[in-house]
Amino acid sequence: SREDEPTCGRPLGIRVGPNGTLFVADAYLGVFKVNPMTGAAIQLVSGGQVVAGRKLSFINDVTVTQDGKKVYFTDSSSRWQRRDYLHLIMEATADGRVLEYDTETKELTVVMENLRFPNGIQLLPDEESVLVAETTMARIRSQDVLMRFVPRYSLVAELHDGGICTRSFHDPKGLVSAYVSEAHEHDGNLYIGSFRSPYITVLDLRRMFLVVLLAQSIHPVEAGHMTPSAAA
Repeated sequence: SREDEPTCGRPLGIRVGPNGTLFVADAYLGVFKVNPMTGAAIQLVSGGQVVAGRKLSFINDVTVTQDGKKVYFTDSSSRWQRRDYLHLIMEATADGRVLEYDTETKELTVVMENLRFPNGIQLLPDEESVLVAETTMARIRSQDVLMRFVPRYSLVAELHDGGICTRSFHDPKGLVSAYVSEAHEHDGNLYIGSFRSPYITVLDLRRMFLVVLLAQSIHPVEAGHMTPSAAA
């Protein structure tokens, strides 16, 4: 019944992922990963939670990358639930969104917003863009999500007059400091910001200098942990 929907749930979108795993979008309960053989379900995204200042009130459809690492889903409204969808249509409220869930980092980010009743969603074969059906506007919107798939290689370089690079710090897999946006040196430390990670990386440059000296006298430093490199 209408009264029981929020408690019982209402599965809407469903997609097949790697190894036959099912990804299910429930309008009230959230996004789930389901093993069709055993029936075991893992909740990836909780319905009703607040993301970027808005509540997930009406989760609708879902699509997933071939490797199952990225899940995209529509949230039709932050105000109206599925049982009140007629109110959403009559108001034509622009409070719908498309969100991305990273199954590895567990990060949940907004890809598109201010949509009017976003409904179905489809990831294109090249996995660089998504198509979204905007119900109230009777149109299909597209959004490039290519930047979500760029390599996580992080690099901070120190340049002197004439553009000469005197030293640089590398994190090839983005394990320590991914998506670098800014670097600031102060009192012997290098503070590195990220436009996506919820923390600031701090490097002790005095220790890094010692590592460079050892590397030059013994062997090259192995890559993987924000390793330093000095100009010859």
